[in-house]
Amino acid sequence: MLPDVVGIDRAFDYVVPTSWEADGRAERVVVGSMVRVPLAGRRVDGWVTAIRVEPESGVRLVELVKLRGVGPSPELLDLAGWAAWRWAGRRVAFLRAASPERMVAAAAKRRPRDPVPVGPRDVFDDAFDHGVATVRVAPDDDGLGVALAACRRGDALILTADTGRARHLAVALRRAGVSVALAPDEWAVAAGGATVVGTRSAAWMPMPDLAAVVVIYEHDQRIKEER
Repeated sequence: MLPDVVGIDRAFDYVVPTSWEADGRAERVVVGSMVRVPLAGRRVDGWVTAIRVEPESGVRLVELVKLRGVGPSPELLDLAGWAAWRWAGRRVAFLRAASPERMVAAAAKRRPRDPVPVGPRDVFDDAFDHGVATVRVAPDDDGLGVALAACRRGDALILTADTGRARHLAVALRRAGVSVALAPDEWAVAAGGATVVGTRSAAWMPMPDLAAVVVIYEHDQRIKEER
């Protein structure tokens, strides 16, 4: 497991308590699970990075203390590792962004998908026939048309520059019948499968069936960071 400690960027081996086998917790320990462990005389939180590993010979493993809940998917763990390498950072910073703010016992059950309505802005559908496309709209466009076009492809990731616009889009999409998870509060809904709407940090929300990505007003400085 990788400790949630900024100064440590290496994984440690622990053993699942035998009591967890009896009560079913052992089956819930998977890659990405959030746990609590003893480390250097204190207890710290962290993420499971691998299971069924062979420890070094002669090493006595310490037991996990607590299973805190569901965490980032294996794909997001890999992405955090790549991002830490790409920007010379630490995995912990990215995994914190990919984790729920409040502990989640399990992903929410996915609700049946309703057909996404077709409206007057169907021209946006063509943008998703390309790998990457730039769509120019009027200054007062709220982004709903292109967001609906993305949702017609499946679960979409909709990124905006501010929380107010994100909330507005989430409400409008729900009225159109789209299953929406507003980041970061509805992490469990996203993990179960839904369209995710939020600011740039929503890119780290779980999305098991990502079909399309939309960045609204990508030129806005709030979408970027120079660190």
